[in-house]
Amino acid sequence: MDFIDICKKRFHKGSIYASSSCESDATQAVNVLADHGCWCTKKRSAAIKESVTIDFGHNVPVDYMRIEASSNGASTFPNGFRIEGSSDSDEWCILYSESNTSLASSDHEIFIPLTVLRYLKFVITDPAVIQSSYYSEIGKIEAGIYGLMAVTASSSVKDCEPEKMFTGNSGDYWQSEPKDSSARESLIIDLGRIYCLNRILMIPGIDGFPENFHVETSVDEDIWITLLQEKNFAGESSKKYFWKTDIRPARYVRIEAPVRRLINGVYALKITDIEISAAPMNHTHTHNMGDITPHASVFHAGMVRLARDGENLPDTVVQASDSRLRDASTIFKGIVQLANNNESAPGLAVQSDDSRLQHATESRAGIVKLAYNRETNPGAVVQSNDSRIQ
Repeated sequence: MDFIDICKKRFHKGSIYASSSCESDATQAVNVLADHGCWCTKKRSAAIKESVTIDFGHNVPVDYMRIEASSNGASTFPNGFRIEGSSDSDEWCILYSESNTSLASSDHEIFIPLTVLRYLKFVITDPAVIQSSYYSEIGKIEAGIYGLMAVTASSSVKDCEPEKMFTGNSGDYWQSEPKDSSARESLIIDLGRIYCLNRILMIPGIDGFPENFHVETSVDEDIWITLLQEKNFAGESSKKYFWKTDIRPARYVRIEAPVRRLINGVYALKITDIEISAAPMNHTHTHNMGDITPHASVFHAGMVRLARDGENLPDTVVQASDSRLRDASTIFKGIVQLANNNESAPGLAVQSDDSRLQHATESRAGIVKLAYNRETNPGAVVQSNDSRIQ
C-alpha cells in the first residue's frame, strides 16, 4: 500500500515528453515548465486539439494543479481543456475537464482526488479566438500536493507555533504553552478535503513527546471517531514513529494528550514533525480503490455524505427531505416551473427568451430605458423628476 504524505505542499519537477504545435521558437511547450514565458499554439483559421505532455520521470502523487495564463491575460487562455494522467503513456485517465472557462485571476487552480501518475497531459479542446485566429497561450503548469489547509493548537509558545511541524526542518517544532501542573493539549489539522487516511507518523524532540495520546478523525468537525491511541509510549529523540491504520475517510485529524514534565521542570508538549498519509485513487477500478470505496467527486463515482437540512458544504449531497426542495415563493428560494412564452400565473418563472423581455414600442409593452433630464431620444421614457414636468 502507498503512504503519501498529504500535509506538506510540494510540486514535482518534470520534462516535456511530447507536444503539438507552437507559434514560434520563443513560445515552445517547454515554457510551461519555466517561471517566465508561455507556450503559444500555432495560430490557425480553424479550431483543432493541441496538447502538451509532461513526464515526471517516475510515478508521483498529485492532488493539485496550478495553470497560469500568459502575460496577455485571460483572453488567450483556452475556452475548454481537459487533463489526463498515465503511468505508462499508453493508458490514460481523464482527471479533469472544463468548458466555457472563465479565469477570475491570472492562474487556474484545480483539485483532484489523490492520484499517482508519471505523465500529465494538458489537452486544449477549445482554443481562444482572437481576431479570427484560433490559438491558446499557457504559462507555467505545476502539479503536486497542495498540503494541509490549516492547523490549530490549544496553545503554543512564540516561534514554536503548530505550523513549525510541517516545515521539514529538523530544528523546528511545536511546543504548547508551559504549565505549572498537569493539563491537556490538543492539535486539530484541517486537510482541506476528504482523504482516505492510512498512516500517521510523528517525530519526537529531545523531550515533551506525548506519552498517552489518542488520535481522532472527522469529515465535518462535528462527529469524531477514534483512529488510534497509545498508553505509556516512550519515544526516542529524532526517531520516526508511524502507526498504520485502517483506511479512514477524513478531512480533520485531532490529537489530544496530557502534557509531559520537561527537563526545565515545566509541563508542556513538544512534537518535531507530523506526517499524515493517504491512499491514492486507483483508476484501474471504477468501483473501489484497493480494498476501499472512494469518496465521490464531480468526476468519479463513490461514497457520499448526506447533508443535514439546509447544509451547504462541499462533498455533501442534498436529501429528498431537504426544506430547500420546495416550490419557490417571493420569500423563500426553491424549485420553480418555467413559464411558457407570455404566460402569466403565480409560481412561474419567466424565461430569458420570453417575448415580453424586449424593448417597448408604441404598440407593444416591454423593457424601457429611462431618459436623462430633458432627453429626447426615441425609446427613452421621461422620469417623474424631469424638469419639463411642471
